[in-house]
Amino acid sequence: MADLSGDETLLRRLAEASGGDVVPLAQLRDLPEKLGKIQDNRTRVSEQPLWDSYYLFLFVLACWARSGR
Repeated sequence: MADLSGDETLLRRLAEASGGDVVPLAQLRDLPEKLGKIQDNRTRVSEQPLWDSYYLFLFVLACWARSGR
């Protein structure tokens, strides 16, 4: 029979390297609470086309009108 037990040392090293944590089966009921405490520190990117801005349109229009003199 194959040994199906996990290598706890390897799991802890992987968890530390990725900023995670090892949760033993005995503490599995605490997992939802731990997941709720995790903060999402990823950078969020939102894109807005420049030409959708009335302020930019007015600025460009003013520059164009001034250069036409």
